[in-house]
Amino acid sequence: MFTAAINSVVRAGVKAAVGKDTFEDVKQASAGEVVVALLFLVIVVLITLLIGKWLWNSVLCKHVTIVKPVDSVLTVLLVMIAIDWFLPTNNVVCTC
Repeated sequence: MFTAAINSVVRAGVKAAVGKDTFEDVKQASAGEVVVALLFLVIVVLITLLIGKWLWNSVLCKHVTIVKPVDSVLTVLLVMIAIDWFLPTNNVVCTC
């Protein structure tokens, strides 16, 4: 069930992105699929934050002397948001 729901959500997103510019042929996601997708997103973000905290404290602090260890996962989240804000990685090319 979990895999099928994620597969359905991802397939609908890819079909909409690759296909036409309209969303006419994309089926409406059920409430269960949306909940599963959001739960999956939260789990992925939490795992990323925990790995980021471990890498920061275990690797970065040992090799870069000016970096101090982080105390919480919230600090790692704020650092990730700041990096994404100041160094965006979007590959949108303006065709003006």
